[in-house]
This record gives sequence, C-alpha cells and structure tokens, in this order.
Amino acid sequence: MLTSEAKKQILMSVLETIRGISDKKYQERVWIRGEGPEVDDFDETCCNFFGDGEPLLESYKDFGLTESQYFVLEKFRDKFRSFSDGHYHPLEFIETPEWAEIMNLAKEVLKLFNYPRQIDNQMLAGFIKNAKKFCAMAAQEKMQICAEEFKCEDLYQSIFEMLAEDCILKDRNNIGITEDKFKLLKNLSRVLRNFVDKYEIDSAKKITKKLMDVPEWREINHMSQMVVQAFDLENKEYNDFG
Repeated sequence: MLTSEAKKQILMSVLETIRGISDKKYQERVWIRGEGPEVDDFDETCCNFFGDGEPLLESYKDFGLTESQYFVLEKFRDKFRSFSDGHYHPLEFIETPEWAEIMNLAKEVLKLFNYPRQIDNQMLAGFIKNAKKFCAMAAQEKMQICAEEFKCEDLYQSIFEMLAEDCILKDRNNIGITEDKFKLLKNLSRVLRNFVDKYEIDSAKKITKKLMDVPEWREINHMSQMVVQAFDLENKEYNDFG
C-alpha cells in the first residue's frame, strides 16, 4: 500500500519526465549532445515514463487524478508508446512531424496538471516543512542519544525526503522565489548531500553522538534554521500543501 508521499513522488516523477518530452531544447542539449547537468537519454525517458506512468494510470483515482487528467494522460501514453516502439534515436526523429505531435501532447498534459508551478510549489512546501522538522529535532537529539532513547527513523525520513524534493532547485523561475531564498535552499541541499555521501548515511546506519559532532552536522542545523526563518512557515502559502 503506497503512502500519500509515495504517490506524490510517483506523480511528480511522471510529470517531470513528460516535461523533458515536451522540451526540444532539453532533448537537443541532454539527449543528443549530452551536456548535462542532467543524465538522461531517450531510452531512460521511456523506461521512466512507462515504469511510473502505467501504475499511475491503473490506479488514477487513488492518485487524486480527475477524469480529464486521466484521459489526456492515457491519450499521451498510447501515442507515446506507439511512437517509442518504432523510434530509437533522437537525431533521426527530433525534427519529424510525428515527434512534434508527441511534444504538443506532452504540453497538453502539463497544462492540464498545471505543471511545473503546482507540483513545484508542493515540493517546495515539503522541503521547507522537513527543514522545520529537522530544526525541531536538533535540540533534542543529543539528549536522546545519551539516554539511549533516540530512534533514527524520523531523521532519515526528513533527510531523504528533502533530498528527493530538491529537484525543484533546477530552476528558480519554476518556483517563483527570490534569488536569496533560492541560494539558501541550494546550500541546504548541498550540505545534506555532503553529509550523506561522506558518512555513507543510509537506513541501516546508526546515528551516534560522535557523528553528530562533525562539522557537516552543525552546518546542516545552521542552514535548516536559515531556511525556516527565510520562508516563515506561518505563511499560508506553504502551509496549504502536503
């Protein structure tokens, strides 16, 4: 049984894949020239879309889709499947009328889902709320560890949810925030990834008092506090989501 958070992530993954399908400049830069920073190609796009899109369509009501959203997504799925079954190399099809039709259908899907604005705002809210949760935990963690009462599940969930949501940081214009706030979010994402990578944090690793004394941990706490203060979570704009 999928959680509401897992369903949201699947929907966002599908829409993000469709956004790539709608964007010819992205395809030329990433699929054909491989310039990045994204790592993607047409084969991976197909795998990502059908891997997440089929379960989404099969249980669309559970994902909160309207009938109109379901039908336009189903139409896109059918057209894209027929196209992808016979085309493999973007250089050979990117200028064709058939691909232009696929891109236009992708744009129709995004418009009906109000993507990226709506989804990015939801992800932004989740990112900020996890930062708030992280700050609230920070004052208690050392005491709990010393008392051998600390449980790491909430900490792991906050960290990895925030890292999953940091795809919103690809483009500041998509989420409509100031440059200063955008930099704060990018810095928090950076220190989180540094911490996870350097200390090989995963669901099996125990959080120890020694680990919580490292500079990266203190930097995470500091950056989380700055993000929470900057976005002011009493603001209704962010409390309305998720």
